[in-house]
Amino acid sequence: RVVDIIRKDERRRIVVVSAPSGITDTLLGMANENYSKPDVTEETCMAQIKIVRGKFDNTLAHYKIESGFLDSLYAQLEKELVSRENRSREEYQDAIAVFGERINAKLIAEIMKIAYRLKSRFVNAEDMGMYTDSKFGNATLNYLSPTLISQYFEKVPENEICVVTGYYGVDNLHRPVTFGRGGSNYVAAVIASAVKAEVLENFSD
Repeated sequence: RVVDIIRKDERRRIVVVSAPSGITDTLLGMANENYSKPDVTEETCMAQIKIVRGKFDNTLAHYKIESGFLDSLYAQLEKELVSRENRSREEYQDAIAVFGERINAKLIAEIMKIAYRLKSRFVNAEDMGMYTDSKFGNATLNYLSPTLISQYFEKVPENEICVVTGYYGVDNLHRPVTFGRGGSNYVAAVIASAVKAEVLENFSD
């Protein structure tokens, strides 16, 4: 459906995606479970990642696309799952929760390339300069971010579609910080304003 919407109007060049239904809750559940344990084993993390993989593999199987391009993100998720030391619960939750958006955005960009032969790129918060403060779970945008975002998208070729992570930004230490409820809509609005878009459209399933 996402690709069909984009192909109906060639002016749609920036697509902000959220996590598929249920993914964020699954990831937050894992984060809360792990944070409450005295120790998190590699076996626990691998079992948790298998659950996340399963939620995306069906989509890839439909398009007959191998999942290897997501391996680096799953490796990052595993690293975050075991890294609780010197982190508050809120910081740990944000570090885990954003993988719903990261994996989904990269997956959609890959489907566009392989299945539909569209020029696309995966863009995360770090790439485009979506900087925030460090209020985990309730981020405030840095005043410099709109300028950085505008500069980033000015360099993107006109025939290329950007698939962007919603929901979060990063602080000055490059730690993920979520905007809270409605975060993906907020990210879309920030980008639309920064690039002076003609229109901001909101689609949900």
